[in-house]
Amino acid sequence: MLVMMDALLPTAFMLLLSTGCNSGQEALLPGSFDGAVGGSATFQTTVPSTGEELDTIIWEFTTDGSANAVTVYNSTNKGTESAYEGRISVNKSTGSMELRELTKNDSGNYSVNLGLNGTAETTLNMYDNITEANITGPTGVLIAGNGSANLSCQAAAGTLISRKWLKDGQSLSPSNRITFSNDSSTVSIDPVQGSDNGHYQCRLTNPVSTDTGSYHLTVNFGPEKVAIVGSEKAEVNSKVELACNASSVPPATFSWLVNGTEKETQHSFIIENTTLTDTGDYTCVASNNVTGLTSSAVHFLTVTAPDPPPGPESSESLSGGAIAGIVIGTIAGVGLIGGGGFFAYKKLF
Repeated sequence: MLVMMDALLPTAFMLLLSTGCNSGQEALLPGSFDGAVGGSATFQTTVPSTGEELDTIIWEFTTDGSANAVTVYNSTNKGTESAYEGRISVNKSTGSMELRELTKNDSGNYSVNLGLNGTAETTLNMYDNITEANITGPTGVLIAGNGSANLSCQAAAGTLISRKWLKDGQSLSPSNRITFSNDSSTVSIDPVQGSDNGHYQCRLTNPVSTDTGSYHLTVNFGPEKVAIVGSEKAEVNSKVELACNASSVPPATFSWLVNGTEKETQHSFIIENTTLTDTGDYTCVASNNVTGLTSSAVHFLTVTAPDPPPGPESSESLSGGAIAGIVIGTIAGVGLIGGGGFFAYKKLF
């Protein structure tokens, strides 16, 4: 049966004194305990379970220098302080105690006396669960190089121990443009750049809970790195496609000029059947309607006529052997004429 606590408290203290608070054995596992409001905590003793009940189990709670018995169990006294009734369970074989429906008021020091099985003290630290972590950020339009952004991280409830900032899943570190407040609740980026675009997270933690807030930061920039991809040479009657790319937020719009004359207003410039007159400079102009900036790139295309196919040999043309024969015959003829002239000259004289 339960003993009234006004009688239980002096009895508990007398039992603590009479058992001598045997310090030869630590009755609790080392370290403190962390508890969440509304949750439970188990104070685990080092006594092995034998199936037999211990002779003495006395749990005591101390806060603000005041000691209060939680529960007493021995051969002559069995009782639990009214504030703990229905909230605790004690293993009679090991002396371990489970404390449920935790409140912030349960934070403090706890001691246990298990008679010949030893005594020990420990601390229960209570924390509120962190809920509804949230990041607030700028509401206006941000343009790279021309503004700043402040991101603030808070929670609707909970005991905050630490904050950790991440960008696109990677730890966010301070730099010459990025600074943190002393408690890391705010991140300031000044000035913002295109590289600051991304998914930001703030991870709030304490020993019993973690919650994360998220925010997507958009910084308008560009167009930058405009480039044209496509063939530089083509033959007449072939298809040519030139594609223009640029880094830009929001995505850039494109227009094309051929030798200075505007032609198209789209990402690609396509010539289905080229002609020699398509040779020239192709300029892509990228524009950003938020930043008001433009940038361009030039691509030179050369269109050539295909080489004529080789024709069949003419039937009237002479082969190499025939030409050689003619040359040899000519030389021989010249020789004969020369020889005849020599003999005629000799006969006359």
